[in-house]
Amino acid sequence: MYFLIPTIVTCALCEVLGWSGRYWSSQNPLASTPFMIQITSTIIAPSFMTAAMFIILGRIMTIVGVEYSRLRPKTFSILFVTADIVALAIQGAGGGIASSAEDDDPHGAERGAQIMVAGIIIQMGESDSGHAT
Repeated sequence: MYFLIPTIVTCALCEVLGWSGRYWSSQNPLASTPFMIQITSTIIAPSFMTAAMFIILGRIMTIVGVEYSRLRPKTFSILFVTADIVALAIQGAGGGIASSAEDDDPHGAERGAQIMVAGIIIQMGESDSGHAT
């Protein structure tokens, strides 16, 4: 479990960076840098925790007993960490599309935001299904 401390510290630093960017953005709403800092940091930070959570859950299943789970512990960790990475990639793609949209094309920004929301929904769905397993 040696990886927990760096994981928690990385998550916390990303969250602090994201919320600092959000505060900076509220003070200077026309600047794009604080917006980009807050949107990327607050999207990436929870991924570290969910990945650690699924690895820990796999280890707990090994201790409690594999017969109480629908999946083997290693399969469980690989499946959900992969799903978390895919969801993060979808969110990143949506953020990239939204941030690269031209000022005269509001549909590009909206399309990127919808893709980001789809990635968030996928991440929430895989987290919920992980709790149900």
